[in-house]
Amino acid sequence: WKWEIAQTRYHIAYSELLKISLISLVSSGTIRRMLGFSLLAFGSILVLEHQLSIGGLVCVLLIGSLLMSNLVSLEESWDLFQESRNTAERIEEVLEQPASDSLSDPGKKMVLSAIRGGLQLEQVSFRYDPTGRYAIQHLDLEVQPGEKLAVLGPYGSGTSTLLKIMSGIYQPQQGRLFVDGFDIEDLWIPELRKNLVFLPSEDCFFPGTIRENLEILNPSADLEEIIELSRALGIHQSIHQLEMGYEAVMDPAPAGLSREQLACLALIRLLIAQPKVILIDNPLLFTDPELGNRVHHVLVNQTQSTLVITNPMFKTLPKFQRIIFLQDGRLEEEGTHEELIAKESLYHRWFISSGNPMA
Repeated sequence: WKWEIAQTRYHIAYSELLKISLISLVSSGTIRRMLGFSLLAFGSILVLEHQLSIGGLVCVLLIGSLLMSNLVSLEESWDLFQESRNTAERIEEVLEQPASDSLSDPGKKMVLSAIRGGLQLEQVSFRYDPTGRYAIQHLDLEVQPGEKLAVLGPYGSGTSTLLKIMSGIYQPQQGRLFVDGFDIEDLWIPELRKNLVFLPSEDCFFPGTIRENLEILNPSADLEEIIELSRALGIHQSIHQLEMGYEAVMDPAPAGLSREQLACLALIRLLIAQPKVILIDNPLLFTDPELGNRVHHVLVNQTQSTLVITNPMFKTLPKFQRIIFLQDGRLEEEGTHEELIAKESLYHRWFISSGNPMA
């Protein structure tokens, strides 16, 4: 999480730099034009007074133009040098960080090669800035193996942060996270990642073909498995229509596939790995209701995995076994959709205020 803070600060500083660069660009352009005009005016006066020949004026203007071009190039080189230096400093910071866990040697960590899929958070608190407010506050939560759980809340309530804590990406400042009763601090993370998979809200694909991307988490996956999931999500025909089909190159994405279909590819890649715990952060709000229903059906009905998903489609909420509602980083309410609606709870008010036709 500290890299996210650094990234935010970098973007703020970069925005300020762009403003300064824009001012500098406008100023330097104005100065160049004023100097050019001044040289032309002064040289013209000298020509009229027979103190300078026309050829001499042309030479002066050419020399002035070359001088200003070199000054502009020097300014651009300085900006490039500053940006390169900042990039090198950030890379050096990353390289100097010790690895959290060895990828080949677990050392004293426990290797949990098979899990049932239970998760438990015990008095977990987390904040991004040591002096800032808590994004998650004293949260207790237990997720049973195979349970389908929806995590909801208004913007900034901590839903995404919670999933990153549950995946082990973020380490809470207070409290503990357990996987099947084992403290995650005692587990070897590289092995755990094979069974506990986190799907962020941003799709990420690598250079290579569609098939190679889908097989990253499970290289032994059969093409028929991939096609079966693609058909279940309703995107097989779109992929098949590509010139190279599943061998089409992701660069960065094949032409002809929509953003929703790319989100489905990311989901297929996750499901091919057959993890015991699936954590999905803020899935794309599918504009195509049929595709959204297909996605939900595959996740809830065709997997035995523990599923925790933030802000799913409204129409799918009644199908989740449990819903938890966060506000300001605190777990305010939990229950089924019907139970929470009947209570006229915070969830109920949020549900209605969101303009949902089911309310």
